[in-house]
Amino acid sequence: MSRNSENKTRGAFTPFTFEGEKNKITDTQILAKNFYRSGIQYFAAATVLSAKIGINFEGETTPLIGPSVTNGAFACELFLKSLHCHYKKEVVRGHDLLELFNALPEKPENVRASIASYFANQTTYLASQERQAFSADDLVKKIKGISNAFIEARYVSERGFSTFNQSFIACFCEALYEECKKVQQTAY
Repeated sequence: MSRNSENKTRGAFTPFTFEGEKNKITDTQILAKNFYRSGIQYFAAATVLSAKIGINFEGETTPLIGPSVTNGAFACELFLKSLHCHYKKEVVRGHDLLELFNALPEKPENVRASIASYFANQTTYLASQERQAFSADDLVKKIKGISNAFIEARYVSERGFSTFNQSFIACFCEALYEECKKVQQTAY
């Protein structure tokens, strides 16, 4: 059976033929924009899921915290990868948010400090005295706690109970979104 006929039998689940590296995008500015757009989709999904405590599924309330954390952490990853493509002109791999954040450049702009400054202006996550003194080092400490949330939240049934700071994930995601939005507005 050829690859194309396999795709036809799978219907809506396989709307394209994957040919490995053949169709890979290599232009980092296009990739930056694509990562940004995908990040927005996962950020929106996380936001919608976190607004609901649970849904009624077959007569039982099913919590949506895991899917919200997974989507939020993945959105953070995509936004970080967008910034890498824009500033460093390279594509990075992996899901570790702390590694991706620490690898952001300090020049031409100190992107990490810019992201940390977002927390000084928002009121949902930090108390006013914390906002005034919040630094890039403080942000690194917070990211460390969610660094592998994308993987851990997806495999919670295999690993057992895990806790994630969902409000920090949402705030970090919003800070990254704002930074990417700034970059995208100046890039084109």
